Amino acid sequence: MLEPGSKKLVVGGIELQRLPKNDEELMGLSVKLTQKLSQVLRTEEDIWWFVAEQYGQTQQYDGHAKRFVDGLPIHLKEIEYEGRHSQDSYVGKLNPGIDFLDREVSAFFEEHFEKAMAEVMRAAIFGTFLDGCKDSIQAIRLKFAVHFHNNCVSSHSYNFADQWNEVIHELGGD
Repeated sequence: MLEPGSKKLVVGGIELQRLPKNDEELMGLSVKLTQKLSQVLRTEEDIWWFVAEQYGQTQQYDGHAKRFVDGLPIHLKEIEYEGRHSQDSYVGKLNPGIDFLDREVSAFFEEHFEKAMAEVMRAAIFGTFLDGCKDSIQAIRLKFAVHFHNNCVSSHSYNFADQWNEVIHELGGD
C-alpha cells in the first residue's frame, strides 16, 4: 500500500497500489499494459511500424531482456526492421505504440527500477502482443512486404526487392 501523502503510482494508465514485487506480478502487469498498447495501435500501418521499430530496439537488449527477445513468437528479417522509424518515413510521426512504451512504460520502470527492468518489461509486453496477435501480424507483415517489394521493383532496386521477396516467401506468399 502507498503511504498517506505519497505519490500515486500509475503506469500506462494503470494505477498500482505498490510496485510489483516478483516475476508473477510483473508478468500480470505486462498483460494489462499489452491491452493498453493494443488500444493505441489503431491501424494496420500503426501495427506494422510498431512491430518493425520495437523489434529493431529489442535487438539491442542484453541480459534478462535478451532472453525474452530470444523467445519471441515472431522473428523478423533484417530488411523489415533495420533502421526503420515511422517518424523518418512517409508516416512522418512517432508510432503511437513506441510513444506509449517510451512515455509510459520505460519512463516508469527507469524511475522506479532501472533501465534493464524497463527493457525486460518492454520485451515482455512486446512478446505478449506478438503472441496474442500473431496471425494478424503475420498477415500485415505479408501485406507490407508485398507493398515494399513492388516499390523496390518499380524503382529498380532489385537487391532490396529480392530481400522483400524472401520475407514474402517465408510468410507463405508468392
